[in-house]
Amino acid sequence: MYVAGIDPGQTIGVALIQGATPHRAKVLESFEISHEEIDIYRLFWRWYREMTELDPAETLNCVVEDFVGAGPRSKPSNDTLKVIGGVIFTCRALKIPCTAVQPQVRLSYVAQVSTMTTGRDAISALAHAYSHLGRICSRGNAKR
Repeated sequence: MYVAGIDPGQTIGVALIQGATPHRAKVLESFEISHEEIDIYRLFWRWYREMTELDPAETLNCVVEDFVGAGPRSKPSNDTLKVIGGVIFTCRALKIPCTAVQPQVRLSYVAQVSTMTTGRDAISALAHAYSHLGRICSRGNAKR
């Protein structure tokens, strides 16, 4: 199983892991990129294509940190909302299951993944991916 983690914002954290459980998962990609530079659709399409070429039965899941702000919107908050919308739209278009979660959901994995990548947003995205894989496994939905 593959899990993509996205930490949205003006700087986007992106992570892709593969594994049956968080303890056996490996990091395939982890990086930060500006919201103006990323093409979410092309990135997810590349991952999906590469993954299914190796194993057509393989699955990709996505987790994106949801926006929890309130009050007047600023440029950074508007950019964050656009990234979240882009991720959700792309996942729907490619039929990739996508879950939006609150920021604190990743906290139990931040310390563990902080040595696996660099950059605050990349660490958050990776922590979300590991946390989401753990939730999938605890529900008994992991196929591998």
